[in-house]
Amino acid sequence: MADTDGYITKFDIYQGKRTGTMDGFGLGENVVLTSTKDLQSHNHEVYFDNFFTSLPLLQHLKSHGINAFGTIRSNRKGLPIDLKNDKEMERGDVDYRVSNDGLMVVKWMDYRSVLVVSNFHATNIMSVDRKEKDGSRKAVPCLIAIKDYNAFMGGVDKVAILAALYGLSRKSKKWWHRLFFGMVDRTVVNDFIAYKNLLHDNDPLLNFIREVALGLIALSRPPRVGRPLP
Repeated sequence: MADTDGYITKFDIYQGKRTGTMDGFGLGENVVLTSTKDLQSHNHEVYFDNFFTSLPLLQHLKSHGINAFGTIRSNRKGLPIDLKNDKEMERGDVDYRVSNDGLMVVKWMDYRSVLVVSNFHATNIMSVDRKEKDGSRKAVPCLIAIKDYNAFMGGVDKVAILAALYGLSRKSKKWWHRLFFGMVDRTVVNDFIAYKNLLHDNDPLLNFIREVALGLIALSRPPRVGRPLP
């Protein structure tokens, strides 16, 4: 779990089936439930993709004071069956349904249809700028919920991109080597993001890693023995 800058606040290593998970929820849903335990009743907004999203999950999060939004697969149980067919929609068309308990399922046609669900957004519609095939720009109607998703989703992706730029990862037959390399890479990325936010510094990641390495080398040098230098 990461914020919009890519700063990791929590993580979990996949270990297969485990005890202590909530009954009635699958793997992806339990990942969200475990990660968001500390966010209950604080009105945080959590965004995730369709691997994690289900209607029961968003209902559960809403009942515990967590605002949640996610893309959702069209074969998930409980989705409205009367949403418009893709062939009936043109670019910018929006079709949505809102349940009695405040869940909103939205189908929006961009280049292709996008299906999302939210437990806290309203049905307000705005415009977003989209590029046409001929290179021109066009204002396309869009729900604010979709705009928020595009703005706030992607923190975890930023972590993966930054960690892969100058990563330590090496091929190894020992699984714990890969975990160790991954931990170091993500620790460096977290420090880099914190450094930029605290000092408002725009130095690139490579320079930051170089400075960290030089600092560690200096700390590891043994004390000089013999006559002091003039």
